[in-house]
Amino acid sequence: MWALLLGLALAQDVPDTSFDYEIIVYGDPALRQARWDVLIALKRLGYEPKDKGGGLTVFKPPRRWMGRARLDPEGNLTFGYPAVAFQKASLSDTVDLEANANLSRETGGFVVQKPDGGVVSTLPAGQASLWVLPSRALLDRVYAKVREQVRPELDQYARVRRDTAVQAQLDELPDRLDALWVDGVPLVGSTPVESREARRRSALAYWATRDDSFEGRQITKATEAWIRNTIQTSDAPITDAERAKAEAERQDGRTLPL
Repeated sequence: MWALLLGLALAQDVPDTSFDYEIIVYGDPALRQARWDVLIALKRLGYEPKDKGGGLTVFKPPRRWMGRARLDPEGNLTFGYPAVAFQKASLSDTVDLEANANLSRETGGFVVQKPDGGVVSTLPAGQASLWVLPSRALLDRVYAKVREQVRPELDQYARVRRDTAVQAQLDELPDRLDALWVDGVPLVGSTPVESREARRRSALAYWATRDDSFEGRQITKATEAWIRNTIQTSDAPITDAERAKAEAERQDGRTLPL
């Protein structure tokens, strides 16, 4: 009996870890942390970051034959191809095929081959040295692998940037809609919106033209809440004809919940 009571007591003390909501982190601190996570991930792969200002970071590659990486302010990771030859391979040395996937050693000399199989040049035995560059095919494979390895950090950076931009719009949206409804300040353009009817149509047109995207859906829901709490509680609510016209303009077939 005591064991049963103790079990029930312990069960009541166990916190409920099931949630039906998600915490979205956004804002400048979250942006800085997300970008820093990308830098750390690339640094672990041997890339040395150098801040170029304006939100641009250039990375020195872990090996000389690899081009530099660039992370721009929008979170795009790009790679540059070496523009000049940089490696000197002696005929007496074993050539690193990783440095040039299209370089093969033949009896009597080196043969540099095109990706399609054609020969670029042949150096006879006794030639002092050969300058070689990594092929773009090799570099593309390397860059694809690097992108895949830092994909979680890049995706998180993109999500934080998206959520921050959307939240900035959501924060200012109620004031913009209130200014339209009370003072006739237009949402688009500079011409004042005079009548209550015209202001209703303007708010509905804004709702009807939001994109069927993450950003558009958040703005749509916020606009619907404002319409219900402001226009529909006023002495000039939306008419059935206005509602039907606005719904017909939606590209995703969404109805307006009033």
